Amino acid sequence: MAEINHDIRIQGLARREYSITPVGISGETPVLFESGLSLEYARIGCFAYNNSDTGSGEVYWGNSTVSPSSGFPIPVGAVVEIPLVSDLPFYFCASGESTMNLRVLEIA
Repeated sequence: MAEINHDIRIQGLARREYSITPVGISGETPVLFESGLSLEYARIGCFAYNNSDTGSGEVYWGNSTVSPSSGFPIPVGAVVEIPLVSDLPFYFCASGESTMNLRVLEIA
């Protein structure tokens, strides 16, 4: 069983490229995430970290109509995996007129 767990864990590690992309978000208008990967390898993992000031609120991710009421929340200081294949677009928004700061890690 330990060998299977090891193989599953290895599948999610960067082997070709990784990118950490800062993303600034202001307000509830959805912002399309643009990949920072540049070597044309397929993304195998994606994580978002809410690097905003304490008390700033949550960032939300989802499709092109993401909003605070429909998006998946990313609390301040939290890391959330975004489980999408490389060619599916995703968007971020903030709550109200807040200005938020994200870091998105992509691995390929």
